[in-house]
Amino acid sequence: MKQNQYIVAYRVGVSLLVLVAVWAQLLHGISSISGFHTANFFSFFTIQSNLLGALALLVASSYLSRGKTSAWADNLRGASAFFMLMTGVIYTLLLANADVQTPIPWVNFVLHYLFPIVMLLDWVLIPPKKLPTLRQSSLWLIYPVLYVVYSLIRGAVTGWYPYPFLSVSSLGLWQVILNSIAIGIGVVILSPLFAWLPRVRRAK
Repeated sequence: MKQNQYIVAYRVGVSLLVLVAVWAQLLHGISSISGFHTANFFSFFTIQSNLLGALALLVASSYLSRGKTSAWADNLRGASAFFMLMTGVIYTLLLANADVQTPIPWVNFVLHYLFPIVMLLDWVLIPPKKLPTLRQSSLWLIYPVLYVVYSLIRGAVTGWYPYPFLSVSSLGLWQVILNSIAIGIGVVILSPLFAWLPRVRRAK
């Protein structure tokens, strides 16, 4: 029981750190970044995935604090952990030198490096009671697909795209589609493997 209390405390603490980081960056953007738009800020996958990850940990903590488990909460935790892994990998490989409106060093560290690692370790080291099925992990892909569609539609209307590899105005539509397909292939391959990762922990 005491172990559960430690897990709840760490999850709540990390979630609050992420929320403070997002809030600090939002306030900094509003006060210091020329041409800053709140709608653009919340249109970054990084911001959305971090908020979802913090929510997932808080939900999981709510159940754990009462000594309960929830299949849907575990599935939410797995999905949000996967999205955070996407955030960390894509940022590291493609966006480390791009302007993604996280100029505050500690905020950038929390959102792009620390929290992806924390969510990965949380998923592997504290495995769910029941692992997601292949069908459930496949449903995780709906959100990234909808995000790309949303970004392209909104970009066509506003002329603003959250990431360089999605910028139709700079790269052209077909190049953006090819970029999205290339990233999508990697995501499709990784999602079932990620859902399976806790099994390694269980096998020990």
